[in-house]
Amino acid sequence: MRAILTAFPQNGARVTLLKSGNLTNRLRDGQRIMICDVPRQLENTPAGEIPDSGQWLAQDEALQSFFSDSRVINAAGGPEGLSRWVSRIPDCQCADTGAGGDHVVNLTTAQTQDGGAVRLCHACDNVHYMKGYRDLSDIITRNRAEWIVDYARMSLRLEREHQVTLPELFCWAVLRGVTDAIPTNVIRRFASLPEDEVLTGTIKEADINPWQLSARQTVQIVEKKAVEGIVSIPPDIYTVPNAKKLIKDSGLNETATGRAKPV
Repeated sequence: MRAILTAFPQNGARVTLLKSGNLTNRLRDGQRIMICDVPRQLENTPAGEIPDSGQWLAQDEALQSFFSDSRVINAAGGPEGLSRWVSRIPDCQCADTGAGGDHVVNLTTAQTQDGGAVRLCHACDNVHYMKGYRDLSDIITRNRAEWIVDYARMSLRLEREHQVTLPELFCWAVLRGVTDAIPTNVIRRFASLPEDEVLTGTIKEADINPWQLSARQTVQIVEKKAVEGIVSIPPDIYTVPNAKKLIKDSGLNETATGRAKPV
């Protein structure tokens, strides 16, 4: 169980009360719990149990341009890799059939013209097919982000339940040569980068420093050094066994079968 609880510290008694609400009956005397700060991605999440919503990093709005970059998508396996990942989702992702009916058992993986994918039952697919799945754009965008973060997790050989962090995602981007797709303001969250000097108005030539590196140039230098270090390592040290299997597997159980239906 993971939950966000409101704390009421009693400084005089050196005791902190946690308002657990209806989760109280799931706790027992003497049970040990771990407390940590609420991550940035969950700042606006209401108090209570945290639903299993996949990778929190995939919900970061500042990273959406990274997740939609064609080079990043290709580095994670391309549209075909996304379609295979979505095909392992066991349920229809559309909350409302839109036709006043119920969901059906048979599922299909619908692919959009821009390379997105969504898991639907046949009833929902019939409703949204002629609309180009435009009403499901938020789900399609979330699927792409979840897939890329999950692929990065597998590539870094992390546990299935592991929540990928920004430094880990940056590490994967370095290995794939796509760090320039990560916004500079996102990298500033975990790395000290120089402030980009904006020259405006009339200035003296002597005041211009031609050797001043921008934040993006600093990142490129770090990436180059990291890649050179990896290349110098003997291959047998970092070779991943069954690499093809690693690419195809995902954190989702393949409990349902379906057909890929392009628009």
